[in-house]
Amino acid sequence: MLSRYTVFSDVLDSAVDCGPPPAVLHASISIPERTSYLSDVTYTCLPGHFFHRDVFDKTVTCQADGVWSDVNACVRKFTRFY
Repeated sequence: MLSRYTVFSDVLDSAVDCGPPPAVLHASISIPERTSYLSDVTYTCLPGHFFHRDVFDKTVTCQADGVWSDVNACVRKFTRFY
């Protein structure tokens, strides 16, 4: 027997579409099979760049309001020479 939550979740999953994921500066993206509710997309910063504090990969999710969760641009990683 299906619960009300399962039925609601299935309807929401098929009804909400976030569209193409946003482009992120200095990052490559895993192309999603779907862009509907709870779909994930992973961004990987290009060599020499990172999101913050040596985080090079970030996953964003299609939310119930039809918008991808927040993702920032990858920034250049500077190396100090002494």
